[in-house]
Amino acid sequence: MKPTKSRYFSSDIDYPVYSTYIAEIPRTTFLKRVPMNIVLIMVDQQKATSLPMYGNPVVRAPQLQVLADDGCLFRNAYTSCPLCVPARVTTFTGQYTSAHGSLNNQVLMPPDTPHLLRLMKEAGYTTGLAGKN
Repeated sequence: MKPTKSRYFSSDIDYPVYSTYIAEIPRTTFLKRVPMNIVLIMVDQQKATSLPMYGNPVVRAPQLQVLADDGCLFRNAYTSCPLCVPARVTTFTGQYTSAHGSLNNQVLMPPDTPHLLRLMKEAGYTTGLAGKN
């Protein structure tokens, strides 16, 4: 991955994106290099082809397009579970549903589970959540 320069953040260090084993990254090394702004947008029941940055010629989403142009756009993403809560728990913990136990939308992530947002907060980031957990 080549270094990124944009009007939203700049980096002279490569930042590979890993979705598995995030809970096993040593807390002392996680996000210690150059802090950057991170916005993670997750939606329910929306396929990629419904957005212009993935080729839809009809829909207009200018702010999302700016984020896609100047940020990181995932072109190959897969889910281990087609339900929203287990998929989010998987994303934030880096674990399969069989490991974290959230197999349906009624089983939330246990409070003591190590996860990405907690690691980011411990690294000095201000974190927030809007919408469903």
